[in-house]
Amino acid sequence: MAKTTVDLSGLKSKSKKFIKYISTNTAEKLCLYAERLLEKAYSEKKFENDTYNLADSYFWVVFVDGVKYRHGFLGDKKADEPSKWHKQDIHGRERAGSAISGYKPTIKEGVEVVIGAAAPYGGALEYRNITVISSIFDEMTDDFGSKHIKKIGFNEFESWLT
Repeated sequence: MAKTTVDLSGLKSKSKKFIKYISTNTAEKLCLYAERLLEKAYSEKKFENDTYNLADSYFWVVFVDGVKYRHGFLGDKKADEPSKWHKQDIHGRERAGSAISGYKPTIKEGVEVVIGAAAPYGGALEYRNITVISSIFDEMTDDFGSKHIKKIGFNEFESWLT
């Protein structure tokens, strides 16, 4: 029989530092992951991009322990003019920013990633089987498992907008 001992005194402070390091490293990787998936979703889109407002509304955000860590959009290009939706001007990047600031994280301890397209007609296109962002859902499900991925309906998404 062999016996080994490990001194665990001071583990609490060291483990907090280690967990913070792991969380930060994981968050950085998830930012890259979200950015790549957003670009992939756009490359697989099945819609014409007349005003660029739908593409302009693509966003990602990573939260760590319920706090926004970082966010991004699809590239740097922005729409020159608004599009119209039910006689209302739609500014894609503004809606994406509102969705990011209005989202309330559901995970208070851990890391959460949100990827979306904030233009209201994106959901209408998806409903008509015109791919906007749903092409990445299967990849995310494969990567993280179905119980960790949630599709958000239009009404729930609209409630995020501030």
